[in-house]
Amino acid sequence: LAALERNVTVGKVAADMLAAERPSLVLTPISAASPGTLVVAGTVAPADAVLVARILAELLPLEAEMRTSPYSVHGDRLQHDFANVYLLENRMDDFVGFADQQTVTWLPLAPLAAAGPLAVTVNGIPAPVASDGSFRGEVPVASLVTVIVSDAAGNRTAERITYP
Repeated sequence: LAALERNVTVGKVAADMLAAERPSLVLTPISAASPGTLVVAGTVAPADAVLVARILAELLPLEAEMRTSPYSVHGDRLQHDFANVYLLENRMDDFVGFADQQTVTWLPLAPLAAAGPLAVTVNGIPAPVASDGSFRGEVPVASLVTVIVSDAAGNRTAERITYP
């Protein structure tokens, strides 16, 4: 159980790191501007490289401890029975390895992601972003509203909201 708890912690920290590498998006409640128009507003911010570095510093020792554990909690690393050899089937190892690779790919683009402009679309319609990160967009009434924020490096965060 302790190994399972450690692996779950490692997975959560890796997921936090992946999220920190993307622009943030906070929405305010949708309102109706008119019977046929919705107002979607909120704030956006670029990824925070300092936060990513802090999370990575937290992740590395946890990951090392997880990978050296002899317990197979989320699949086998190297196990065998009388008929089969199981190698590299650990799903948590795969997920954390994916997070590590995504971070390696993101790091060279971090300055561009942090300094470049952010773009917001609401159901595909551009919404202007103010210098403080706030945005407001008006779109035709729809039961599903998709808001996407993109940074200059091409990273995106999206949120789907049902209305009403």
